[in-house]
Amino acid sequence: MSQRSYSGTDIKTLFALSRNICAFTDVDSRRGCEERLTDPAWGRVKGQIAHIRGWLPGSARHDPDYESPHRYENLILLCPNHHVEIDELEPEKYTVEVLEEMKLRSEGKGTNAEWVPTADASRKLYRQALGELAIQRLRAQQANLESLQSRLVTELQVLPEAERLVFVLRYVEHFSRDEVAEVMDRPVASVSGVEKRARAKLRTALDLPPRFDFDSAFDFPEGELGSSFR
Repeated sequence: MSQRSYSGTDIKTLFALSRNICAFTDVDSRRGCEERLTDPAWGRVKGQIAHIRGWLPGSARHDPDYESPHRYENLILLCPNHHVEIDELEPEKYTVEVLEEMKLRSEGKGTNAEWVPTADASRKLYRQALGELAIQRLRAQQANLESLQSRLVTELQVLPEAERLVFVLRYVEHFSRDEVAEVMDRPVASVSGVEKRARAKLRTALDLPPRFDFDSAFDFPEGELGSSFR
């Protein structure tokens, strides 16, 4: 299981060996960025820690078999613009091999810009790194949720009409069981049974855990999905 955060030692090593310069080199032009990442006089850190192998499923260059994505060997320092470029704009161009070569080339640069973080600066970098991890995690969760919602729509359409309607009214339109019973002109107990069958079928179809919380998992804008099934 991979560690959940960067170590202070890895952060210091990363900055020291990068000589405080963005590691990015354009694949086509072979021109380097050379942008400085921090300065004690700035009061902030511009550099961002990027993963060569993405640590979350769905992230750029994710390798599920790679054990230690947050270790120094898998990290590269970039300016914000080039971090976005390798992870979001052109991830297919900036492969693991390209980034590993980029990291080695960057750490071999000779420059007078070298700056090793002090204890206070290391703490600031550590907080920044944790913030980046949190953002990546939220992005992955959002992507996973959107994928799950898309699959849900597909699976709902193959449910029997009564099960589909009960599920949509309960979990998309947020009707109570009493309200659903009134709409469908059925006893509440009958609605509960139909709802239970619909949940069971969807759990199986979507490979969800037995106690999956349908109440909070599908946050569709009110009315958006329900109208598709009426």
